[in-house]
Amino acid sequence: MNYSDSIATKLSASSILDQNQTYINGFNSLYKSVLVRSSNSGQETPNPDTQVDMTFIRKGNMIYTFLAMSQSNHFYKYERAFHRTINSFSRVRDPRILQAKPFRIQTRRVVRPRSLVAFLQANRVQKRWYKQVAHLNGLSLNSMLKRNQWIKIIAK
Repeated sequence: MNYSDSIATKLSASSILDQNQTYINGFNSLYKSVLVRSSNSGQETPNPDTQVDMTFIRKGNMIYTFLAMSQSNHFYKYERAFHRTINSFSRVRDPRILQAKPFRIQTRRVVRPRSLVAFLQANRVQKRWYKQVAHLNGLSLNSMLKRNQWIKIIAK
């Protein structure tokens, strides 16, 4: 609880409403709810207090911190959305995500003269990247490429 206590003490004029240890999708976690009193000195209209719910989830040697914060008198309106977000934290098991390869900028040499669009089609560049590739190379999509010219493309 040292880590959560150090976070909670940084919230000045606060009092702990609730705290408990639990598991979220198999991960050790700690929940702490704090009421932060607002300083209303010299104000005609008092500021409402703020409720801050803190959830700390340990995964390996990392601690992921979720903070949910709202005016205390309206916190109940958002509480379900806050908890839904926190409870969505889970292990990634989808092999498509785990083995995903990022898109990279690669260079390719033009073998025969053609338009940039024809070159991109021949190199199987996804259509969504066409404008970015043109910009990356300082060309328009209709530009004619010369033999042995180097072109940057976006591919996996």
